[in-house]
Amino acid sequence: MNEGDKVAAGATFSGSLHDIFEGIHGLLKSGNPGPLRVVYIECGAAPATNGADSGAAGAAGVPATSTGDMAGSPAYTLEWNLQGHAVIAYMAEQILQDEAPETYRALLDVIAADPFNRGDVGELAMWPDRIKHPPPKERDTYQQNGWIALGKQTQPWHFIDIPYHPGTTGEPEIPGGDDTILGGLPSQLAVLAARPDPERTANALGFVLHLVGDLHQPLHCACLATEHYKAPKFDMGGNLVTWSKSSSLHALWDDSVAAKASQVASTTAKLLEKFPRSAFDRETSQDLTDWARDSHMVARKAYDRFLAETTYDAQTQRYTAPSKAYRAWALDVCQERAALAAYRLADLLVKTLRAGGNGHAKAGGNGHAKAGNGHAKAGNGHAKASGTATATGKPKRRRR
Repeated sequence: MNEGDKVAAGATFSGSLHDIFEGIHGLLKSGNPGPLRVVYIECGAAPATNGADSGAAGAAGVPATSTGDMAGSPAYTLEWNLQGHAVIAYMAEQILQDEAPETYRALLDVIAADPFNRGDVGELAMWPDRIKHPPPKERDTYQQNGWIALGKQTQPWHFIDIPYHPGTTGEPEIPGGDDTILGGLPSQLAVLAARPDPERTANALGFVLHLVGDLHQPLHCACLATEHYKAPKFDMGGNLVTWSKSSSLHALWDDSVAAKASQVASTTAKLLEKFPRSAFDRETSQDLTDWARDSHMVARKAYDRFLAETTYDAQTQRYTAPSKAYRAWALDVCQERAALAAYRLADLLVKTLRAGGNGHAKAGGNGHAKAGNGHAKAGNGHAKASGTATATGKPKRRRR
């Protein structure tokens, strides 16, 4: 293949590792493509071990390339995703600025008082995932700040495993206990309302910004229970439901709000325009357990649609890839869920940050952990976190 044939023959690829392999496969099937040169760049890939995150945690770390912002933004494995969390936080901030300026100013005050200067609401919303998988160059700083230990301690707060047996109808049974998102989120709302000191208050704000987003990602509130995926891990929130080495059902849903850092600002504006508050007039519950239940019911649809159109290979333990129609549907659902999360987050912040308000929504009488639970306090002399990415250059990572 000569230089002039590259574009026509499709010899240059970018995107996910799966997309690259698919492109190479297509070239090989087309005949003799001549010599191929494959260059794959992986920058700072974070280990995404979801066994540590529970029975619903992420699959083995999958490297992801970043197109369009490769030069200025390192590529990490994806998480609902870091960009998605930033979008939800920026949407909530804009909603507060428009609807509740007093709360907006209180939000800015908490951020300004943060002794670690972690950045704006978008950066702070991503921090709870970053402390689980620190950027390699900042690992020593994270360790010094006590954040790595905190990340491990709070991993169960990012999800709740509600098993789904396909064909099941009726209301799901919501597991109890403090070590789920229904324990972590109420505990941090209580800390944020109490505002004990600048550090713990900023930590709590970061968790609140982040966990409200997680609570609205359907596969953070469900796990598939079939003959292929059995207790106690089940399918780890879709992470074990794969169709290639670099693709999983969980990753598909995690990455459906904003795939790249460069998309954060435009996605924020787009979703605010597409989903005004009136779009969610019927969503009146402030009960966190109701929110988890709603996400679980969406996850049932996600599993049912996927299973209806794919085939499982017992030898490879993989499924066939979902259709473009499924991906488009998932994108629409995720964007709507993200917008709903933003309005609910804004309302929680109004209640929590108002003077004298305890503000936290009920968790259905389930999982109210003590305020401050799991907050490893950074001692004196700890270095500030450095090198935090900007709003348009955010690293990607995988979750749960």
